[in-house]
Amino acid sequence: MKYPTRQSLRAAFFLVFTMVFLMSIVQGLTASSCRKEYLEPDKRIRYCSISTSISRWSILSEPYKRSILYAQRAVAYSQTNSHDKAIDDFKRAWSDAYKAMQRSEGDGSAPLSLRQKSIVDLVVRQGKDSLAEKNFKSALVDLGIDPAFIARLLTHG
Repeated sequence: MKYPTRQSLRAAFFLVFTMVFLMSIVQGLTASSCRKEYLEPDKRIRYCSISTSISRWSILSEPYKRSILYAQRAVAYSQTNSHDKAIDDFKRAWSDAYKAMQRSEGDGSAPLSLRQKSIVDLVVRQGKDSLAEKNFKSALVDLGIDPAFIARLLTHG
């Protein structure tokens, strides 16, 4: 049985390292562009989609870290009147943020995680009675959250 040479092992390591490095750079740049609220919604949707797709394949990324990207994309979908997609992304963002709270605080007894607060702040910045707020409310109701709690959340943060 022939073992791989040292040179072939170096080449394989270099190839894997380069791929992970490039994926991380592209994911970081697209995540940054995803968060720029002054960009057109279609561009933000594209950047957020690229970033979430790459981070799904990355071994360095944890799922709940994508929650704000899903929320940003949900806002952009709301601005383009793609309500079903916006609601799905808000659900995903809220669920991933909840998972983050359970990991960091154990039993999930705290009212909101920092990631959930970031999502609420993002929605509140869109303005009262915006499409993003309506889609956010629909998503949380679909997740079984009390409408009275949602109203308090959006008024008091």
